Amino acid sequence: MIEASNLNFFYASAKNPAISGITFQAHAGETIALIGGDNSGKSTLLYLLSGLAPQLLKGERHGQLQVAGLDPSTAPPEIRLRAVGMVFANPVSQITGICPSVEEEIAWSLGNLGVNREAMHRQVDEVIQQLHLEEIRHRIPWQLSSGQQQLVAVASALVLQPQVLLFDEPISSLDAHSRKAVIAAALDLAQAGHTIIWATPELESVANFSRWIYLDRGKIIYDGPPNWLGKTALPAAWTRLAQKAQAQGLWSQPLPFTEHEAAEGFGAIIHSHDNHKA
Repeated sequence: MIEASNLNFFYASAKNPAISGITFQAHAGETIALIGGDNSGKSTLLYLLSGLAPQLLKGERHGQLQVAGLDPSTAPPEIRLRAVGMVFANPVSQITGICPSVEEEIAWSLGNLGVNREAMHRQVDEVIQQLHLEEIRHRIPWQLSSGQQQLVAVASALVLQPQVLLFDEPISSLDAHSRKAVIAAALDLAQAGHTIIWATPELESVANFSRWIYLDRGKIIYDGPPNWLGKTALPAAWTRLAQKAQAQGLWSQPLPFTEHEAAEGFGAIIHSHDNHKA
């Protein structure tokens, strides 16, 4: 699905590469968290995978890259958009502002590509059902909550039926309920066979992803199962709580990556404490 080999990218007039020596593969149905702080190269890598760089964000790319069987740097937009879709951090920036309903917003890109009305209605209906947007399909997009707007942005990318979906810190401006809804949608899409790559500086949002790739100063420093690597990213709230318990000698297990692991660990601490009091 994705094959990157020794991928390097210099933004126009930049002396140093934004990413360097990036090599990895991704397969259908994978959920990959792309983790790193500011200037780690997360967004640049997504821009290359989507074709935004160097087609729109000018610069010089070296190395080999194939996404869904095509090179996104040279593929025509109408073909590239059907192979890979991208969702950004701010949902407002992705909404056209001229469509009077959610279903028309979702259909916008299909209309621009000349899809006939029968196929357009069918694809929009499928996406609305897939993302459970039935209750808001007739509402005005800019009157929705930020979380609902982000799901509409996901739907607008998904309606083109891309094999790969890229998320660039898509929940950074959302409330807790909306964050969970967008994460759940991404995981469901992976179950349906889409390759999901989710860029984030936080670990909490990707606790249930199957693979983590850490970036630091444009290079991959880790690629494998979920694994916390110290200060290279912000751990989940439960991991930070476990760290505090560890500092007080209460936590002796590996630090938790998921909420379930944290619940089990803290449950064991409470049970041990109760037994000691007895």
